[in-house]
Amino acid sequence: MNKNTARNLAKVLKHDLGSCPEFHLSEEIRHLPLGGFHSFADGKPCMGAFRIERVDGEALWLLVIDWYDDGNYYVVLYPSNNNLAPIAELHNQRNGQESVDLIWTYSPRKRDGRNNERKEAFVQAAGSADYVVSLPGALVTLEDFLEDVFQLSALRLAADELSDYSHESTRQSFPEGKRIERLHKFRERDSRAVRQAKHRHAQRNNGALPCEVCRFDFARTYGPLGESYIEAHHTRPLSELADGEMQITEVDDFVLVCANCHRMLHRKRPWASVDELRKALKSET
Repeated sequence: MNKNTARNLAKVLKHDLGSCPEFHLSEEIRHLPLGGFHSFADGKPCMGAFRIERVDGEALWLLVIDWYDDGNYYVVLYPSNNNLAPIAELHNQRNGQESVDLIWTYSPRKRDGRNNERKEAFVQAAGSADYVVSLPGALVTLEDFLEDVFQLSALRLAADELSDYSHESTRQSFPEGKRIERLHKFRERDSRAVRQAKHRHAQRNNGALPCEVCRFDFARTYGPLGESYIEAHHTRPLSELADGEMQITEVDDFVLVCANCHRMLHRKRPWASVDELRKALKSET
């Protein structure tokens, strides 16, 4: 990635980690370039070296570093014990309309004849051999970014060891779709169309907000805690828009669903339609 992108990332990591409830900065190496850290990293131009710990106790070193001393900066992930080899080196930058992404490709090179198995395991867990990490920005929070890199570390190590990856998540099974879903939720959050859709739905249901797929009603189940709560699902994925195409969101673009049905609508690519999900639900009842 270019120097400006690297500088911005290091600045965010240095100053904004205090706002992430799931992560904290447990150590920062301020004397740069690195010395005595690891033979691969020592002496190279480095914007920052951060030991980041998650609330569950898992920790990673994250370096923003000119890995080959050629002006191309990398995000390099090291295990908490930095005497070990790095876990991943991300540098392939792609500038999209909504975010800046780094793309890392899993390509195991162990000498035991089982690398095809490893790659298949990684693809099954991640959805692709290419793993997309979106850098913090207007539509991607620092916590999103850190979740991505911690998950990449877990996926890579599990595939290397041919062990099961136990933290299954349908959204995380599609790293590229994850970025699209962030934008989808960002646009929903501030959309007047969503508020209008909820108001119209309540008018049609005597003030209630039942799921349009399964009819689950948060207020009926949870009482005052669930009042006025329902999720809005955009029926046209933003990933279907052509480059440069803008979409004006209308009230009719949304269906109102419970959290379970919303997750099921997003579970596969392409997304299931509301009618398909209703049919699936009927077939199981």
